[in-house]
Amino acid sequence: MLGVILEVLGIIFILLIIGFIFLVVKQVRKQTINSGKNIQDKEKLKKENNSSEALNIETLNDVLIELNNLEGLEDIKLEVNELVSVLKYDLEEGSLDLQSITLHYVFSGNPGTGKTTVARLIAKIYKTLGILESGQLVEVDRSDLVAGFIGQTAIQTKKKVEDAIGGVLFIDEAYALTGRGNSDFGNEAVETLLKLMEDYKGQFMVIVAGYTNEMQEFLSSNPGLKSRFDKEFVFRDYNTESLSVIAKKILDDKGKEANLEVYNLIKDYLSYVKNQNLEGFGNAREVRKIIAEAVKNQKIRLSKIPADQRTDEMKKSILLEDLEEFKLENLPRIKIEEKRSSIGYDYNDED
Repeated sequence: MLGVILEVLGIIFILLIIGFIFLVVKQVRKQTINSGKNIQDKEKLKKENNSSEALNIETLNDVLIELNNLEGLEDIKLEVNELVSVLKYDLEEGSLDLQSITLHYVFSGNPGTGKTTVARLIAKIYKTLGILESGQLVEVDRSDLVAGFIGQTAIQTKKKVEDAIGGVLFIDEAYALTGRGNSDFGNEAVETLLKLMEDYKGQFMVIVAGYTNEMQEFLSSNPGLKSRFDKEFVFRDYNTESLSVIAKKILDDKGKEANLEVYNLIKDYLSYVKNQNLEGFGNAREVRKIIAEAVKNQKIRLSKIPADQRTDEMKKSILLEDLEEFKLENLPRIKIEEKRSSIGYDYNDED
C-alpha cells in the first residue's frame, strides 16, 4: 500500500515538474516575441524619426536655397546661414534652450531692401527647425497697434500679438510708435508689447524694421527695447547692377521681355536717382514702380492698335518708348520724387 502511494506521489511530482517547465518555456517564448516586437517597433520608430528628420532637413534646405537665391543681400545671407548652422548644431546635440535663444530682431535699412522678404523666410526657417510652431508672418504698422482712445491700444496690440503666436510679428516703421510725446498712445503700445514679449517668451518672434537712424532712436526711446532686441540685421542699398537684375526678374514674372537698350535706360535712371541721394529712394521698390509704369505705358500704346492686330510678340515686348519719362534727357523737367500718378496700379509694394 505504501509503495502505491509513493508511486502516485512520484507521478504527481513528475507532472508538476513538467508543468513548471512548460510554464517557464511559455514565459520565455512570450518574452522573446515581445522583445522582437519591441525591437521592430523601435526600428520602425527610428525609421519614422529619420524620415521626419530628413523631411525637415530637405525643407530647411529648400528655404535656404530660396534665401541664397535672392539678389544681393550678401551680408544678410551670410548672417542668416551662420545663425541657422548654430541652431541646427544645438538641436542635433540636444543643447538648444528655447528660453535663452534670441527670437527678436531689428531690421534696419532703406525701403525696398528686402526686409519683409527676409522676415518671411526667417519665419519659415524657424518653423522648420521646430522653434516656431506655425511660422506665419503678421505684418503690422503703427495704425494696427495704436488706437485713438484710452485703454484701446493695449487691447489692439495684444490682439496682434496673439495673431502672431507661433510665428513672427513684423512691425514696419516701428519708430513711428515713439517720439510723439509721453501722452501719445504709441508709448502704451510699446509697453504692452514688451510685457507680452515676456509673457509669451519663446512662443513668437518680433521683428522691428525701418530706416537705420530712426531705428536707433526707437531702441533708445525705452530702456526695455535694447535688452529685448540684441540682434540687428543691416540691409544695405542695392547697387545698380543688382537693381537691373531685379528689373529683369520682375519683367520675367510678368511675362514681359525687353532688349538691352531698355535695361541700359533703367540702369542709367536708377544710377542717376541713387546719386541724387533723394530721401526715400526705394531700391527694389523703385524698380517695381518703373516696371509697373512701363507696363501701363505699353498698354496705353497698344490700346491704339485694333485688338485683332495685336500679336503675342507685341503684348510681350516692352519698348524704349514705354519708358520715355525715365530717359535722362527728360529728367530735368520731371520731379523724380513727384512722378505722375500710377492710376491705380499695384506696385506690389513689398520691402
